[in-house]
Amino acid sequence: MVANVSSFEDYEGFMQSILRIRRLAMGILVVGLAVSFVACSDEEREEQDDDEEELQWEYPDPYDSEEVQWALETGAVHARLPAVHPDGGLVFGDWNGVVRYVSPESGEVQWSFQAQGRIDTAPAIDDDGRILIADWEGYVYALTASGQEEWSYETGAIVDTSPTVDGDGRIWIAANDGMIHVLSSHGEVDEQFTLGAAATTSVSVFE
Repeated sequence: MVANVSSFEDYEGFMQSILRIRRLAMGILVVGLAVSFVACSDEEREEQDDDEEELQWEYPDPYDSEEVQWALETGAVHARLPAVHPDGGLVFGDWNGVVRYVSPESGEVQWSFQAQGRIDTAPAIDDDGRILIADWEGYVYALTASGQEEWSYETGAIVDTSPTVDGDGRIWIAANDGMIHVLSSHGEVDEQFTLGAAATTSVSVFE
């Protein structure tokens, strides 16, 4: 581009023209990129839809599989695997706060227990067959093998970690407020520790 600039006003007008041309060019480029992006996104979506359809055809229905002996619908999320009780039953809790004891042979619920809050942990089972489980309301429950509440203990904070039972039968609970509660097998407080930060994993005890 050739221009005759004889004054400051002419120079200023010239530079403004250059800027307008640059803005116009950038606008065309941005629009072009946006159209290209949308087109690519649509193509990718179609490919993903095709892949999902193929996966749906290839993925078998677990309820139709010959390897599935039974299935139990609880209507709630189970965040952890069941614990196996010495009597043979499967014990687990769900986000509705329900603890169930299920027959592994038939899938029949032998008993259930309603906790006060959401259960996001796997149960622990001590040497006496006592079932220990905690909930988001901060309670730790000790249940008998028949589903009766033997005792409960309130930590005062969310507990989303599983209890740990040590060699002496004591129960270690890590709470969300950074407190470690050590209970006797009868639910009495033996010791307490402060971590200074929220506990997000179960306690490991080395003896």
